[in-house]
Amino acid sequence: MIKWSVTEVAPDEWWAADTSTGVAYALPPATGEPLWRVGDPIEPLASQLADVLASAAQPHPPTIDLHFAGVAARYLVEDDETAARLATEFAAAVPKLRSTPDLLVRISAEADLDRLHRAVPHERKGVWTRDPGQSQWLPADHDLPVLPPIQRTSLASQFAAIHAALVLTDRSATIIAGCQKSGKTTAAVLAERSGLGAAATDELVLLSRRALVYGVPLPMRIRSDTGRGIQPVPSSSVLERQPCRASRLILLDETTDVPGLSPIVDCAAALAELSQHLRPLDLSLGETARLALELLAEVSVWRLSCRGWPDLHADLDAGLHELTEATVS
Repeated sequence: MIKWSVTEVAPDEWWAADTSTGVAYALPPATGEPLWRVGDPIEPLASQLADVLASAAQPHPPTIDLHFAGVAARYLVEDDETAARLATEFAAAVPKLRSTPDLLVRISAEADLDRLHRAVPHERKGVWTRDPGQSQWLPADHDLPVLPPIQRTSLASQFAAIHAALVLTDRSATIIAGCQKSGKTTAAVLAERSGLGAAATDELVLLSRRALVYGVPLPMRIRSDTGRGIQPVPSSSVLERQPCRASRLILLDETTDVPGLSPIVDCAAALAELSQHLRPLDLSLGETARLALELLAEVSVWRLSCRGWPDLHADLDAGLHELTEATVS
């Protein structure tokens, strides 16, 4: 449906590709930036340039563009304060260079901003999505996050999702999967302190067909005795290490008995536990299982059993140190 797209190839150096004719244009900044701001390219560029620039000069709602795994999403919000909050919390997803969005997301004042990156049990209020060039806004799916935009984009057909944290080194990654409140965020922070790598996400990992993983840079909500604080994933070299191959998979398991770390060598047992944390997105269940098996063939799998809070912190810390020592030896 997109008839043209605009890409910033260097700061204030713009190119437009007219997909209806196959022609690409170099644009001056005074033209390229307004075209990018329109964000809804329907008609062929050459015949509509004057109208598009006139439209760009009209008042528009505040927006923030965020890029996830090669997909550009534009979030239309109701005030500059919300746009600034999203830009701060999702700093690692703010693009250095701008481009025409692949998806538009409208967020009203009734939306729960703290739940945009999570599934919700019932209707997701105040959030609608549409593809560029479409006229109808559709209610956002309650079972899939809109940060990142894995509904109504090419992300859904490329990846399965794992409800997990991701810790990256220069060469590989450690996946920490678990249920809600199992300690993924705390584990990611402690893993970073233990030298296992840099925390890239604490909520959602995308798994590709070549068993590559991509950590979605969502703000980390770190638990303490006084509640949860928000810590954005910084826009640093963390994203530049992605996607990459995983070398370890840690499956968090709540226990009321003795906590500890143990390897899982049986593939069927590992798949059964991992499947609890998989989301197929637009892939079939069979394709999702195949991706999971490809991943399990690449990684060492560990079960880390922990008690609940407040013992959770100490159990995770002990288990991760044990894993570090086992890896070194």
